[in-house]
Amino acid sequence: MRVLTTGFGPFLRVTENPSAWLVERCGAPFVVLPVGYDAVDAFLEGLDPSSFDALVMVGVHGRARKIRLECVARNVVGGTPGSDGQARRPGRIDPKGPDRIRTSLWREVVWPGAADHFTLADNAGDYLCNYSFYRAASRFPEKRVGFVHVPPFDRMERETQREALQKLVSEISAQAMPTESR
Repeated sequence: MRVLTTGFGPFLRVTENPSAWLVERCGAPFVVLPVGYDAVDAFLEGLDPSSFDALVMVGVHGRARKIRLECVARNVVGGTPGSDGQARRPGRIDPKGPDRIRTSLWREVVWPGAADHFTLADNAGDYLCNYSFYRAASRFPEKRVGFVHVPPFDRMERETQREALQKLVSEISAQAMPTESR
């Protein structure tokens, strides 16, 4: 399975975004996105669905102690602006869309020791991470789409995270192509 990864650039007080550093070194094709709603929308609209089978989006979660595999994209956005100063009105991302979209990407991704560094989570927040997860899952329903929240490097060492993300991408790459839709 062909895996594409995305990370984010700096925003607010995060001058070095761990997600960018990690996707640049995880061994899969990657794109580092500016932290902005319009940038995410433009990227997803321009993304050729024939160029990937799975999309693993990565962002930082300031309070995480483990790498969070987000299982649910929620149809909600808060009012926090991106690094470009643009914000979305708080509320639903897509007024006509479902309240939640579950990912099947993590279903088969288990290996001995995975629980040492990963945890499953079902709340990607209401900022750009959840926004990008929901938009990507909506845009590519036939693809495996997932979002990963990584801790800051002072909470989990960067090489530990790099190795864990590399293993995660390797496990996803080794999966058979999905035979059923989500």
